[in-house]
Amino acid sequence: MSSKPAIKKRLFLVGTARSGTTLLQSMLSAHPDIFSFPETHFFRGTMSFIRYKRIFKCFGKKERAFVREFLTRLNETDLVELLPNFTCSKRRWSKALISILDAYAPKQGYSIWLEKTPMHLYFIDLIQAVKPDTVFIHNIRNGEDVVASLYDAGHKHPESFNTRSIDKCIRRWLREIRISKKYLASPNHVFVRYELLVDEPEKQLKKVCGKIGLPFDPGMLDYRRKADAIRFPEEVWKDRNTEEIKKVRKFETLFSKEEQEYIRSRVAPVEMNIFN
Repeated sequence: MSSKPAIKKRLFLVGTARSGTTLLQSMLSAHPDIFSFPETHFFRGTMSFIRYKRIFKCFGKKERAFVREFLTRLNETDLVELLPNFTCSKRRWSKALISILDAYAPKQGYSIWLEKTPMHLYFIDLIQAVKPDTVFIHNIRNGEDVVASLYDAGHKHPESFNTRSIDKCIRRWLREIRISKKYLASPNHVFVRYELLVDEPEKQLKKVCGKIGLPFDPGMLDYRRKADAIRFPEEVWKDRNTEEIKKVRKFETLFSKEEQEYIRSRVAPVEMNIFN
């Protein structure tokens, strides 16, 4: 009989881009019972996040190559054989992707795994369809800071205010907040506000641990020691995401007063306290 542990819990950490998911991932992966992968991008990288574009989607050589590239970096290319050679079934493909994670985590000695790819927010329906007991952790951050961070990351010269680009960032935040709202009453979903995680990390981590069914571990507050294990070497920006978290807000330094008011007018109508 195999001595590898059976999977007890699957966790997907999702949310709006630039919402602090790397920080929360580092904290959760510091729990002795949780194994976390580097971002797999499995769903985002093999199908469209737009639902109607998935209707006639098939999966074959190209999609297998995408997954193989990730597994090569883990020295686990044999796991690609868990994928079908060809299928037009999104359900079958989704189940196969999760089976890879189910196979890898026990090799590391873990029965609970955490996958963090923010855009997998768009694939909750597919993941729930094949694994209904999956727990989804939504990282939520206020619109002003997400827009500022998205804009800063996407522009070489962010000091040159571009209304069209700003609107694109705002629309993305609004769209992804709406998706998370759909799951507020769902039992397998837990919501963590970035601002509260910064101010009261222990309380927020206890809330997540309670949803998972694990005791809080104080070592989770010493999250920096796990940061290197959950990122690839080229993902240098993630170092900044796990550095000292109480910093001057980008929103206040990046935009003029007029620009700040424009952004606030677009994001202010969204009620954020429902995620507390």
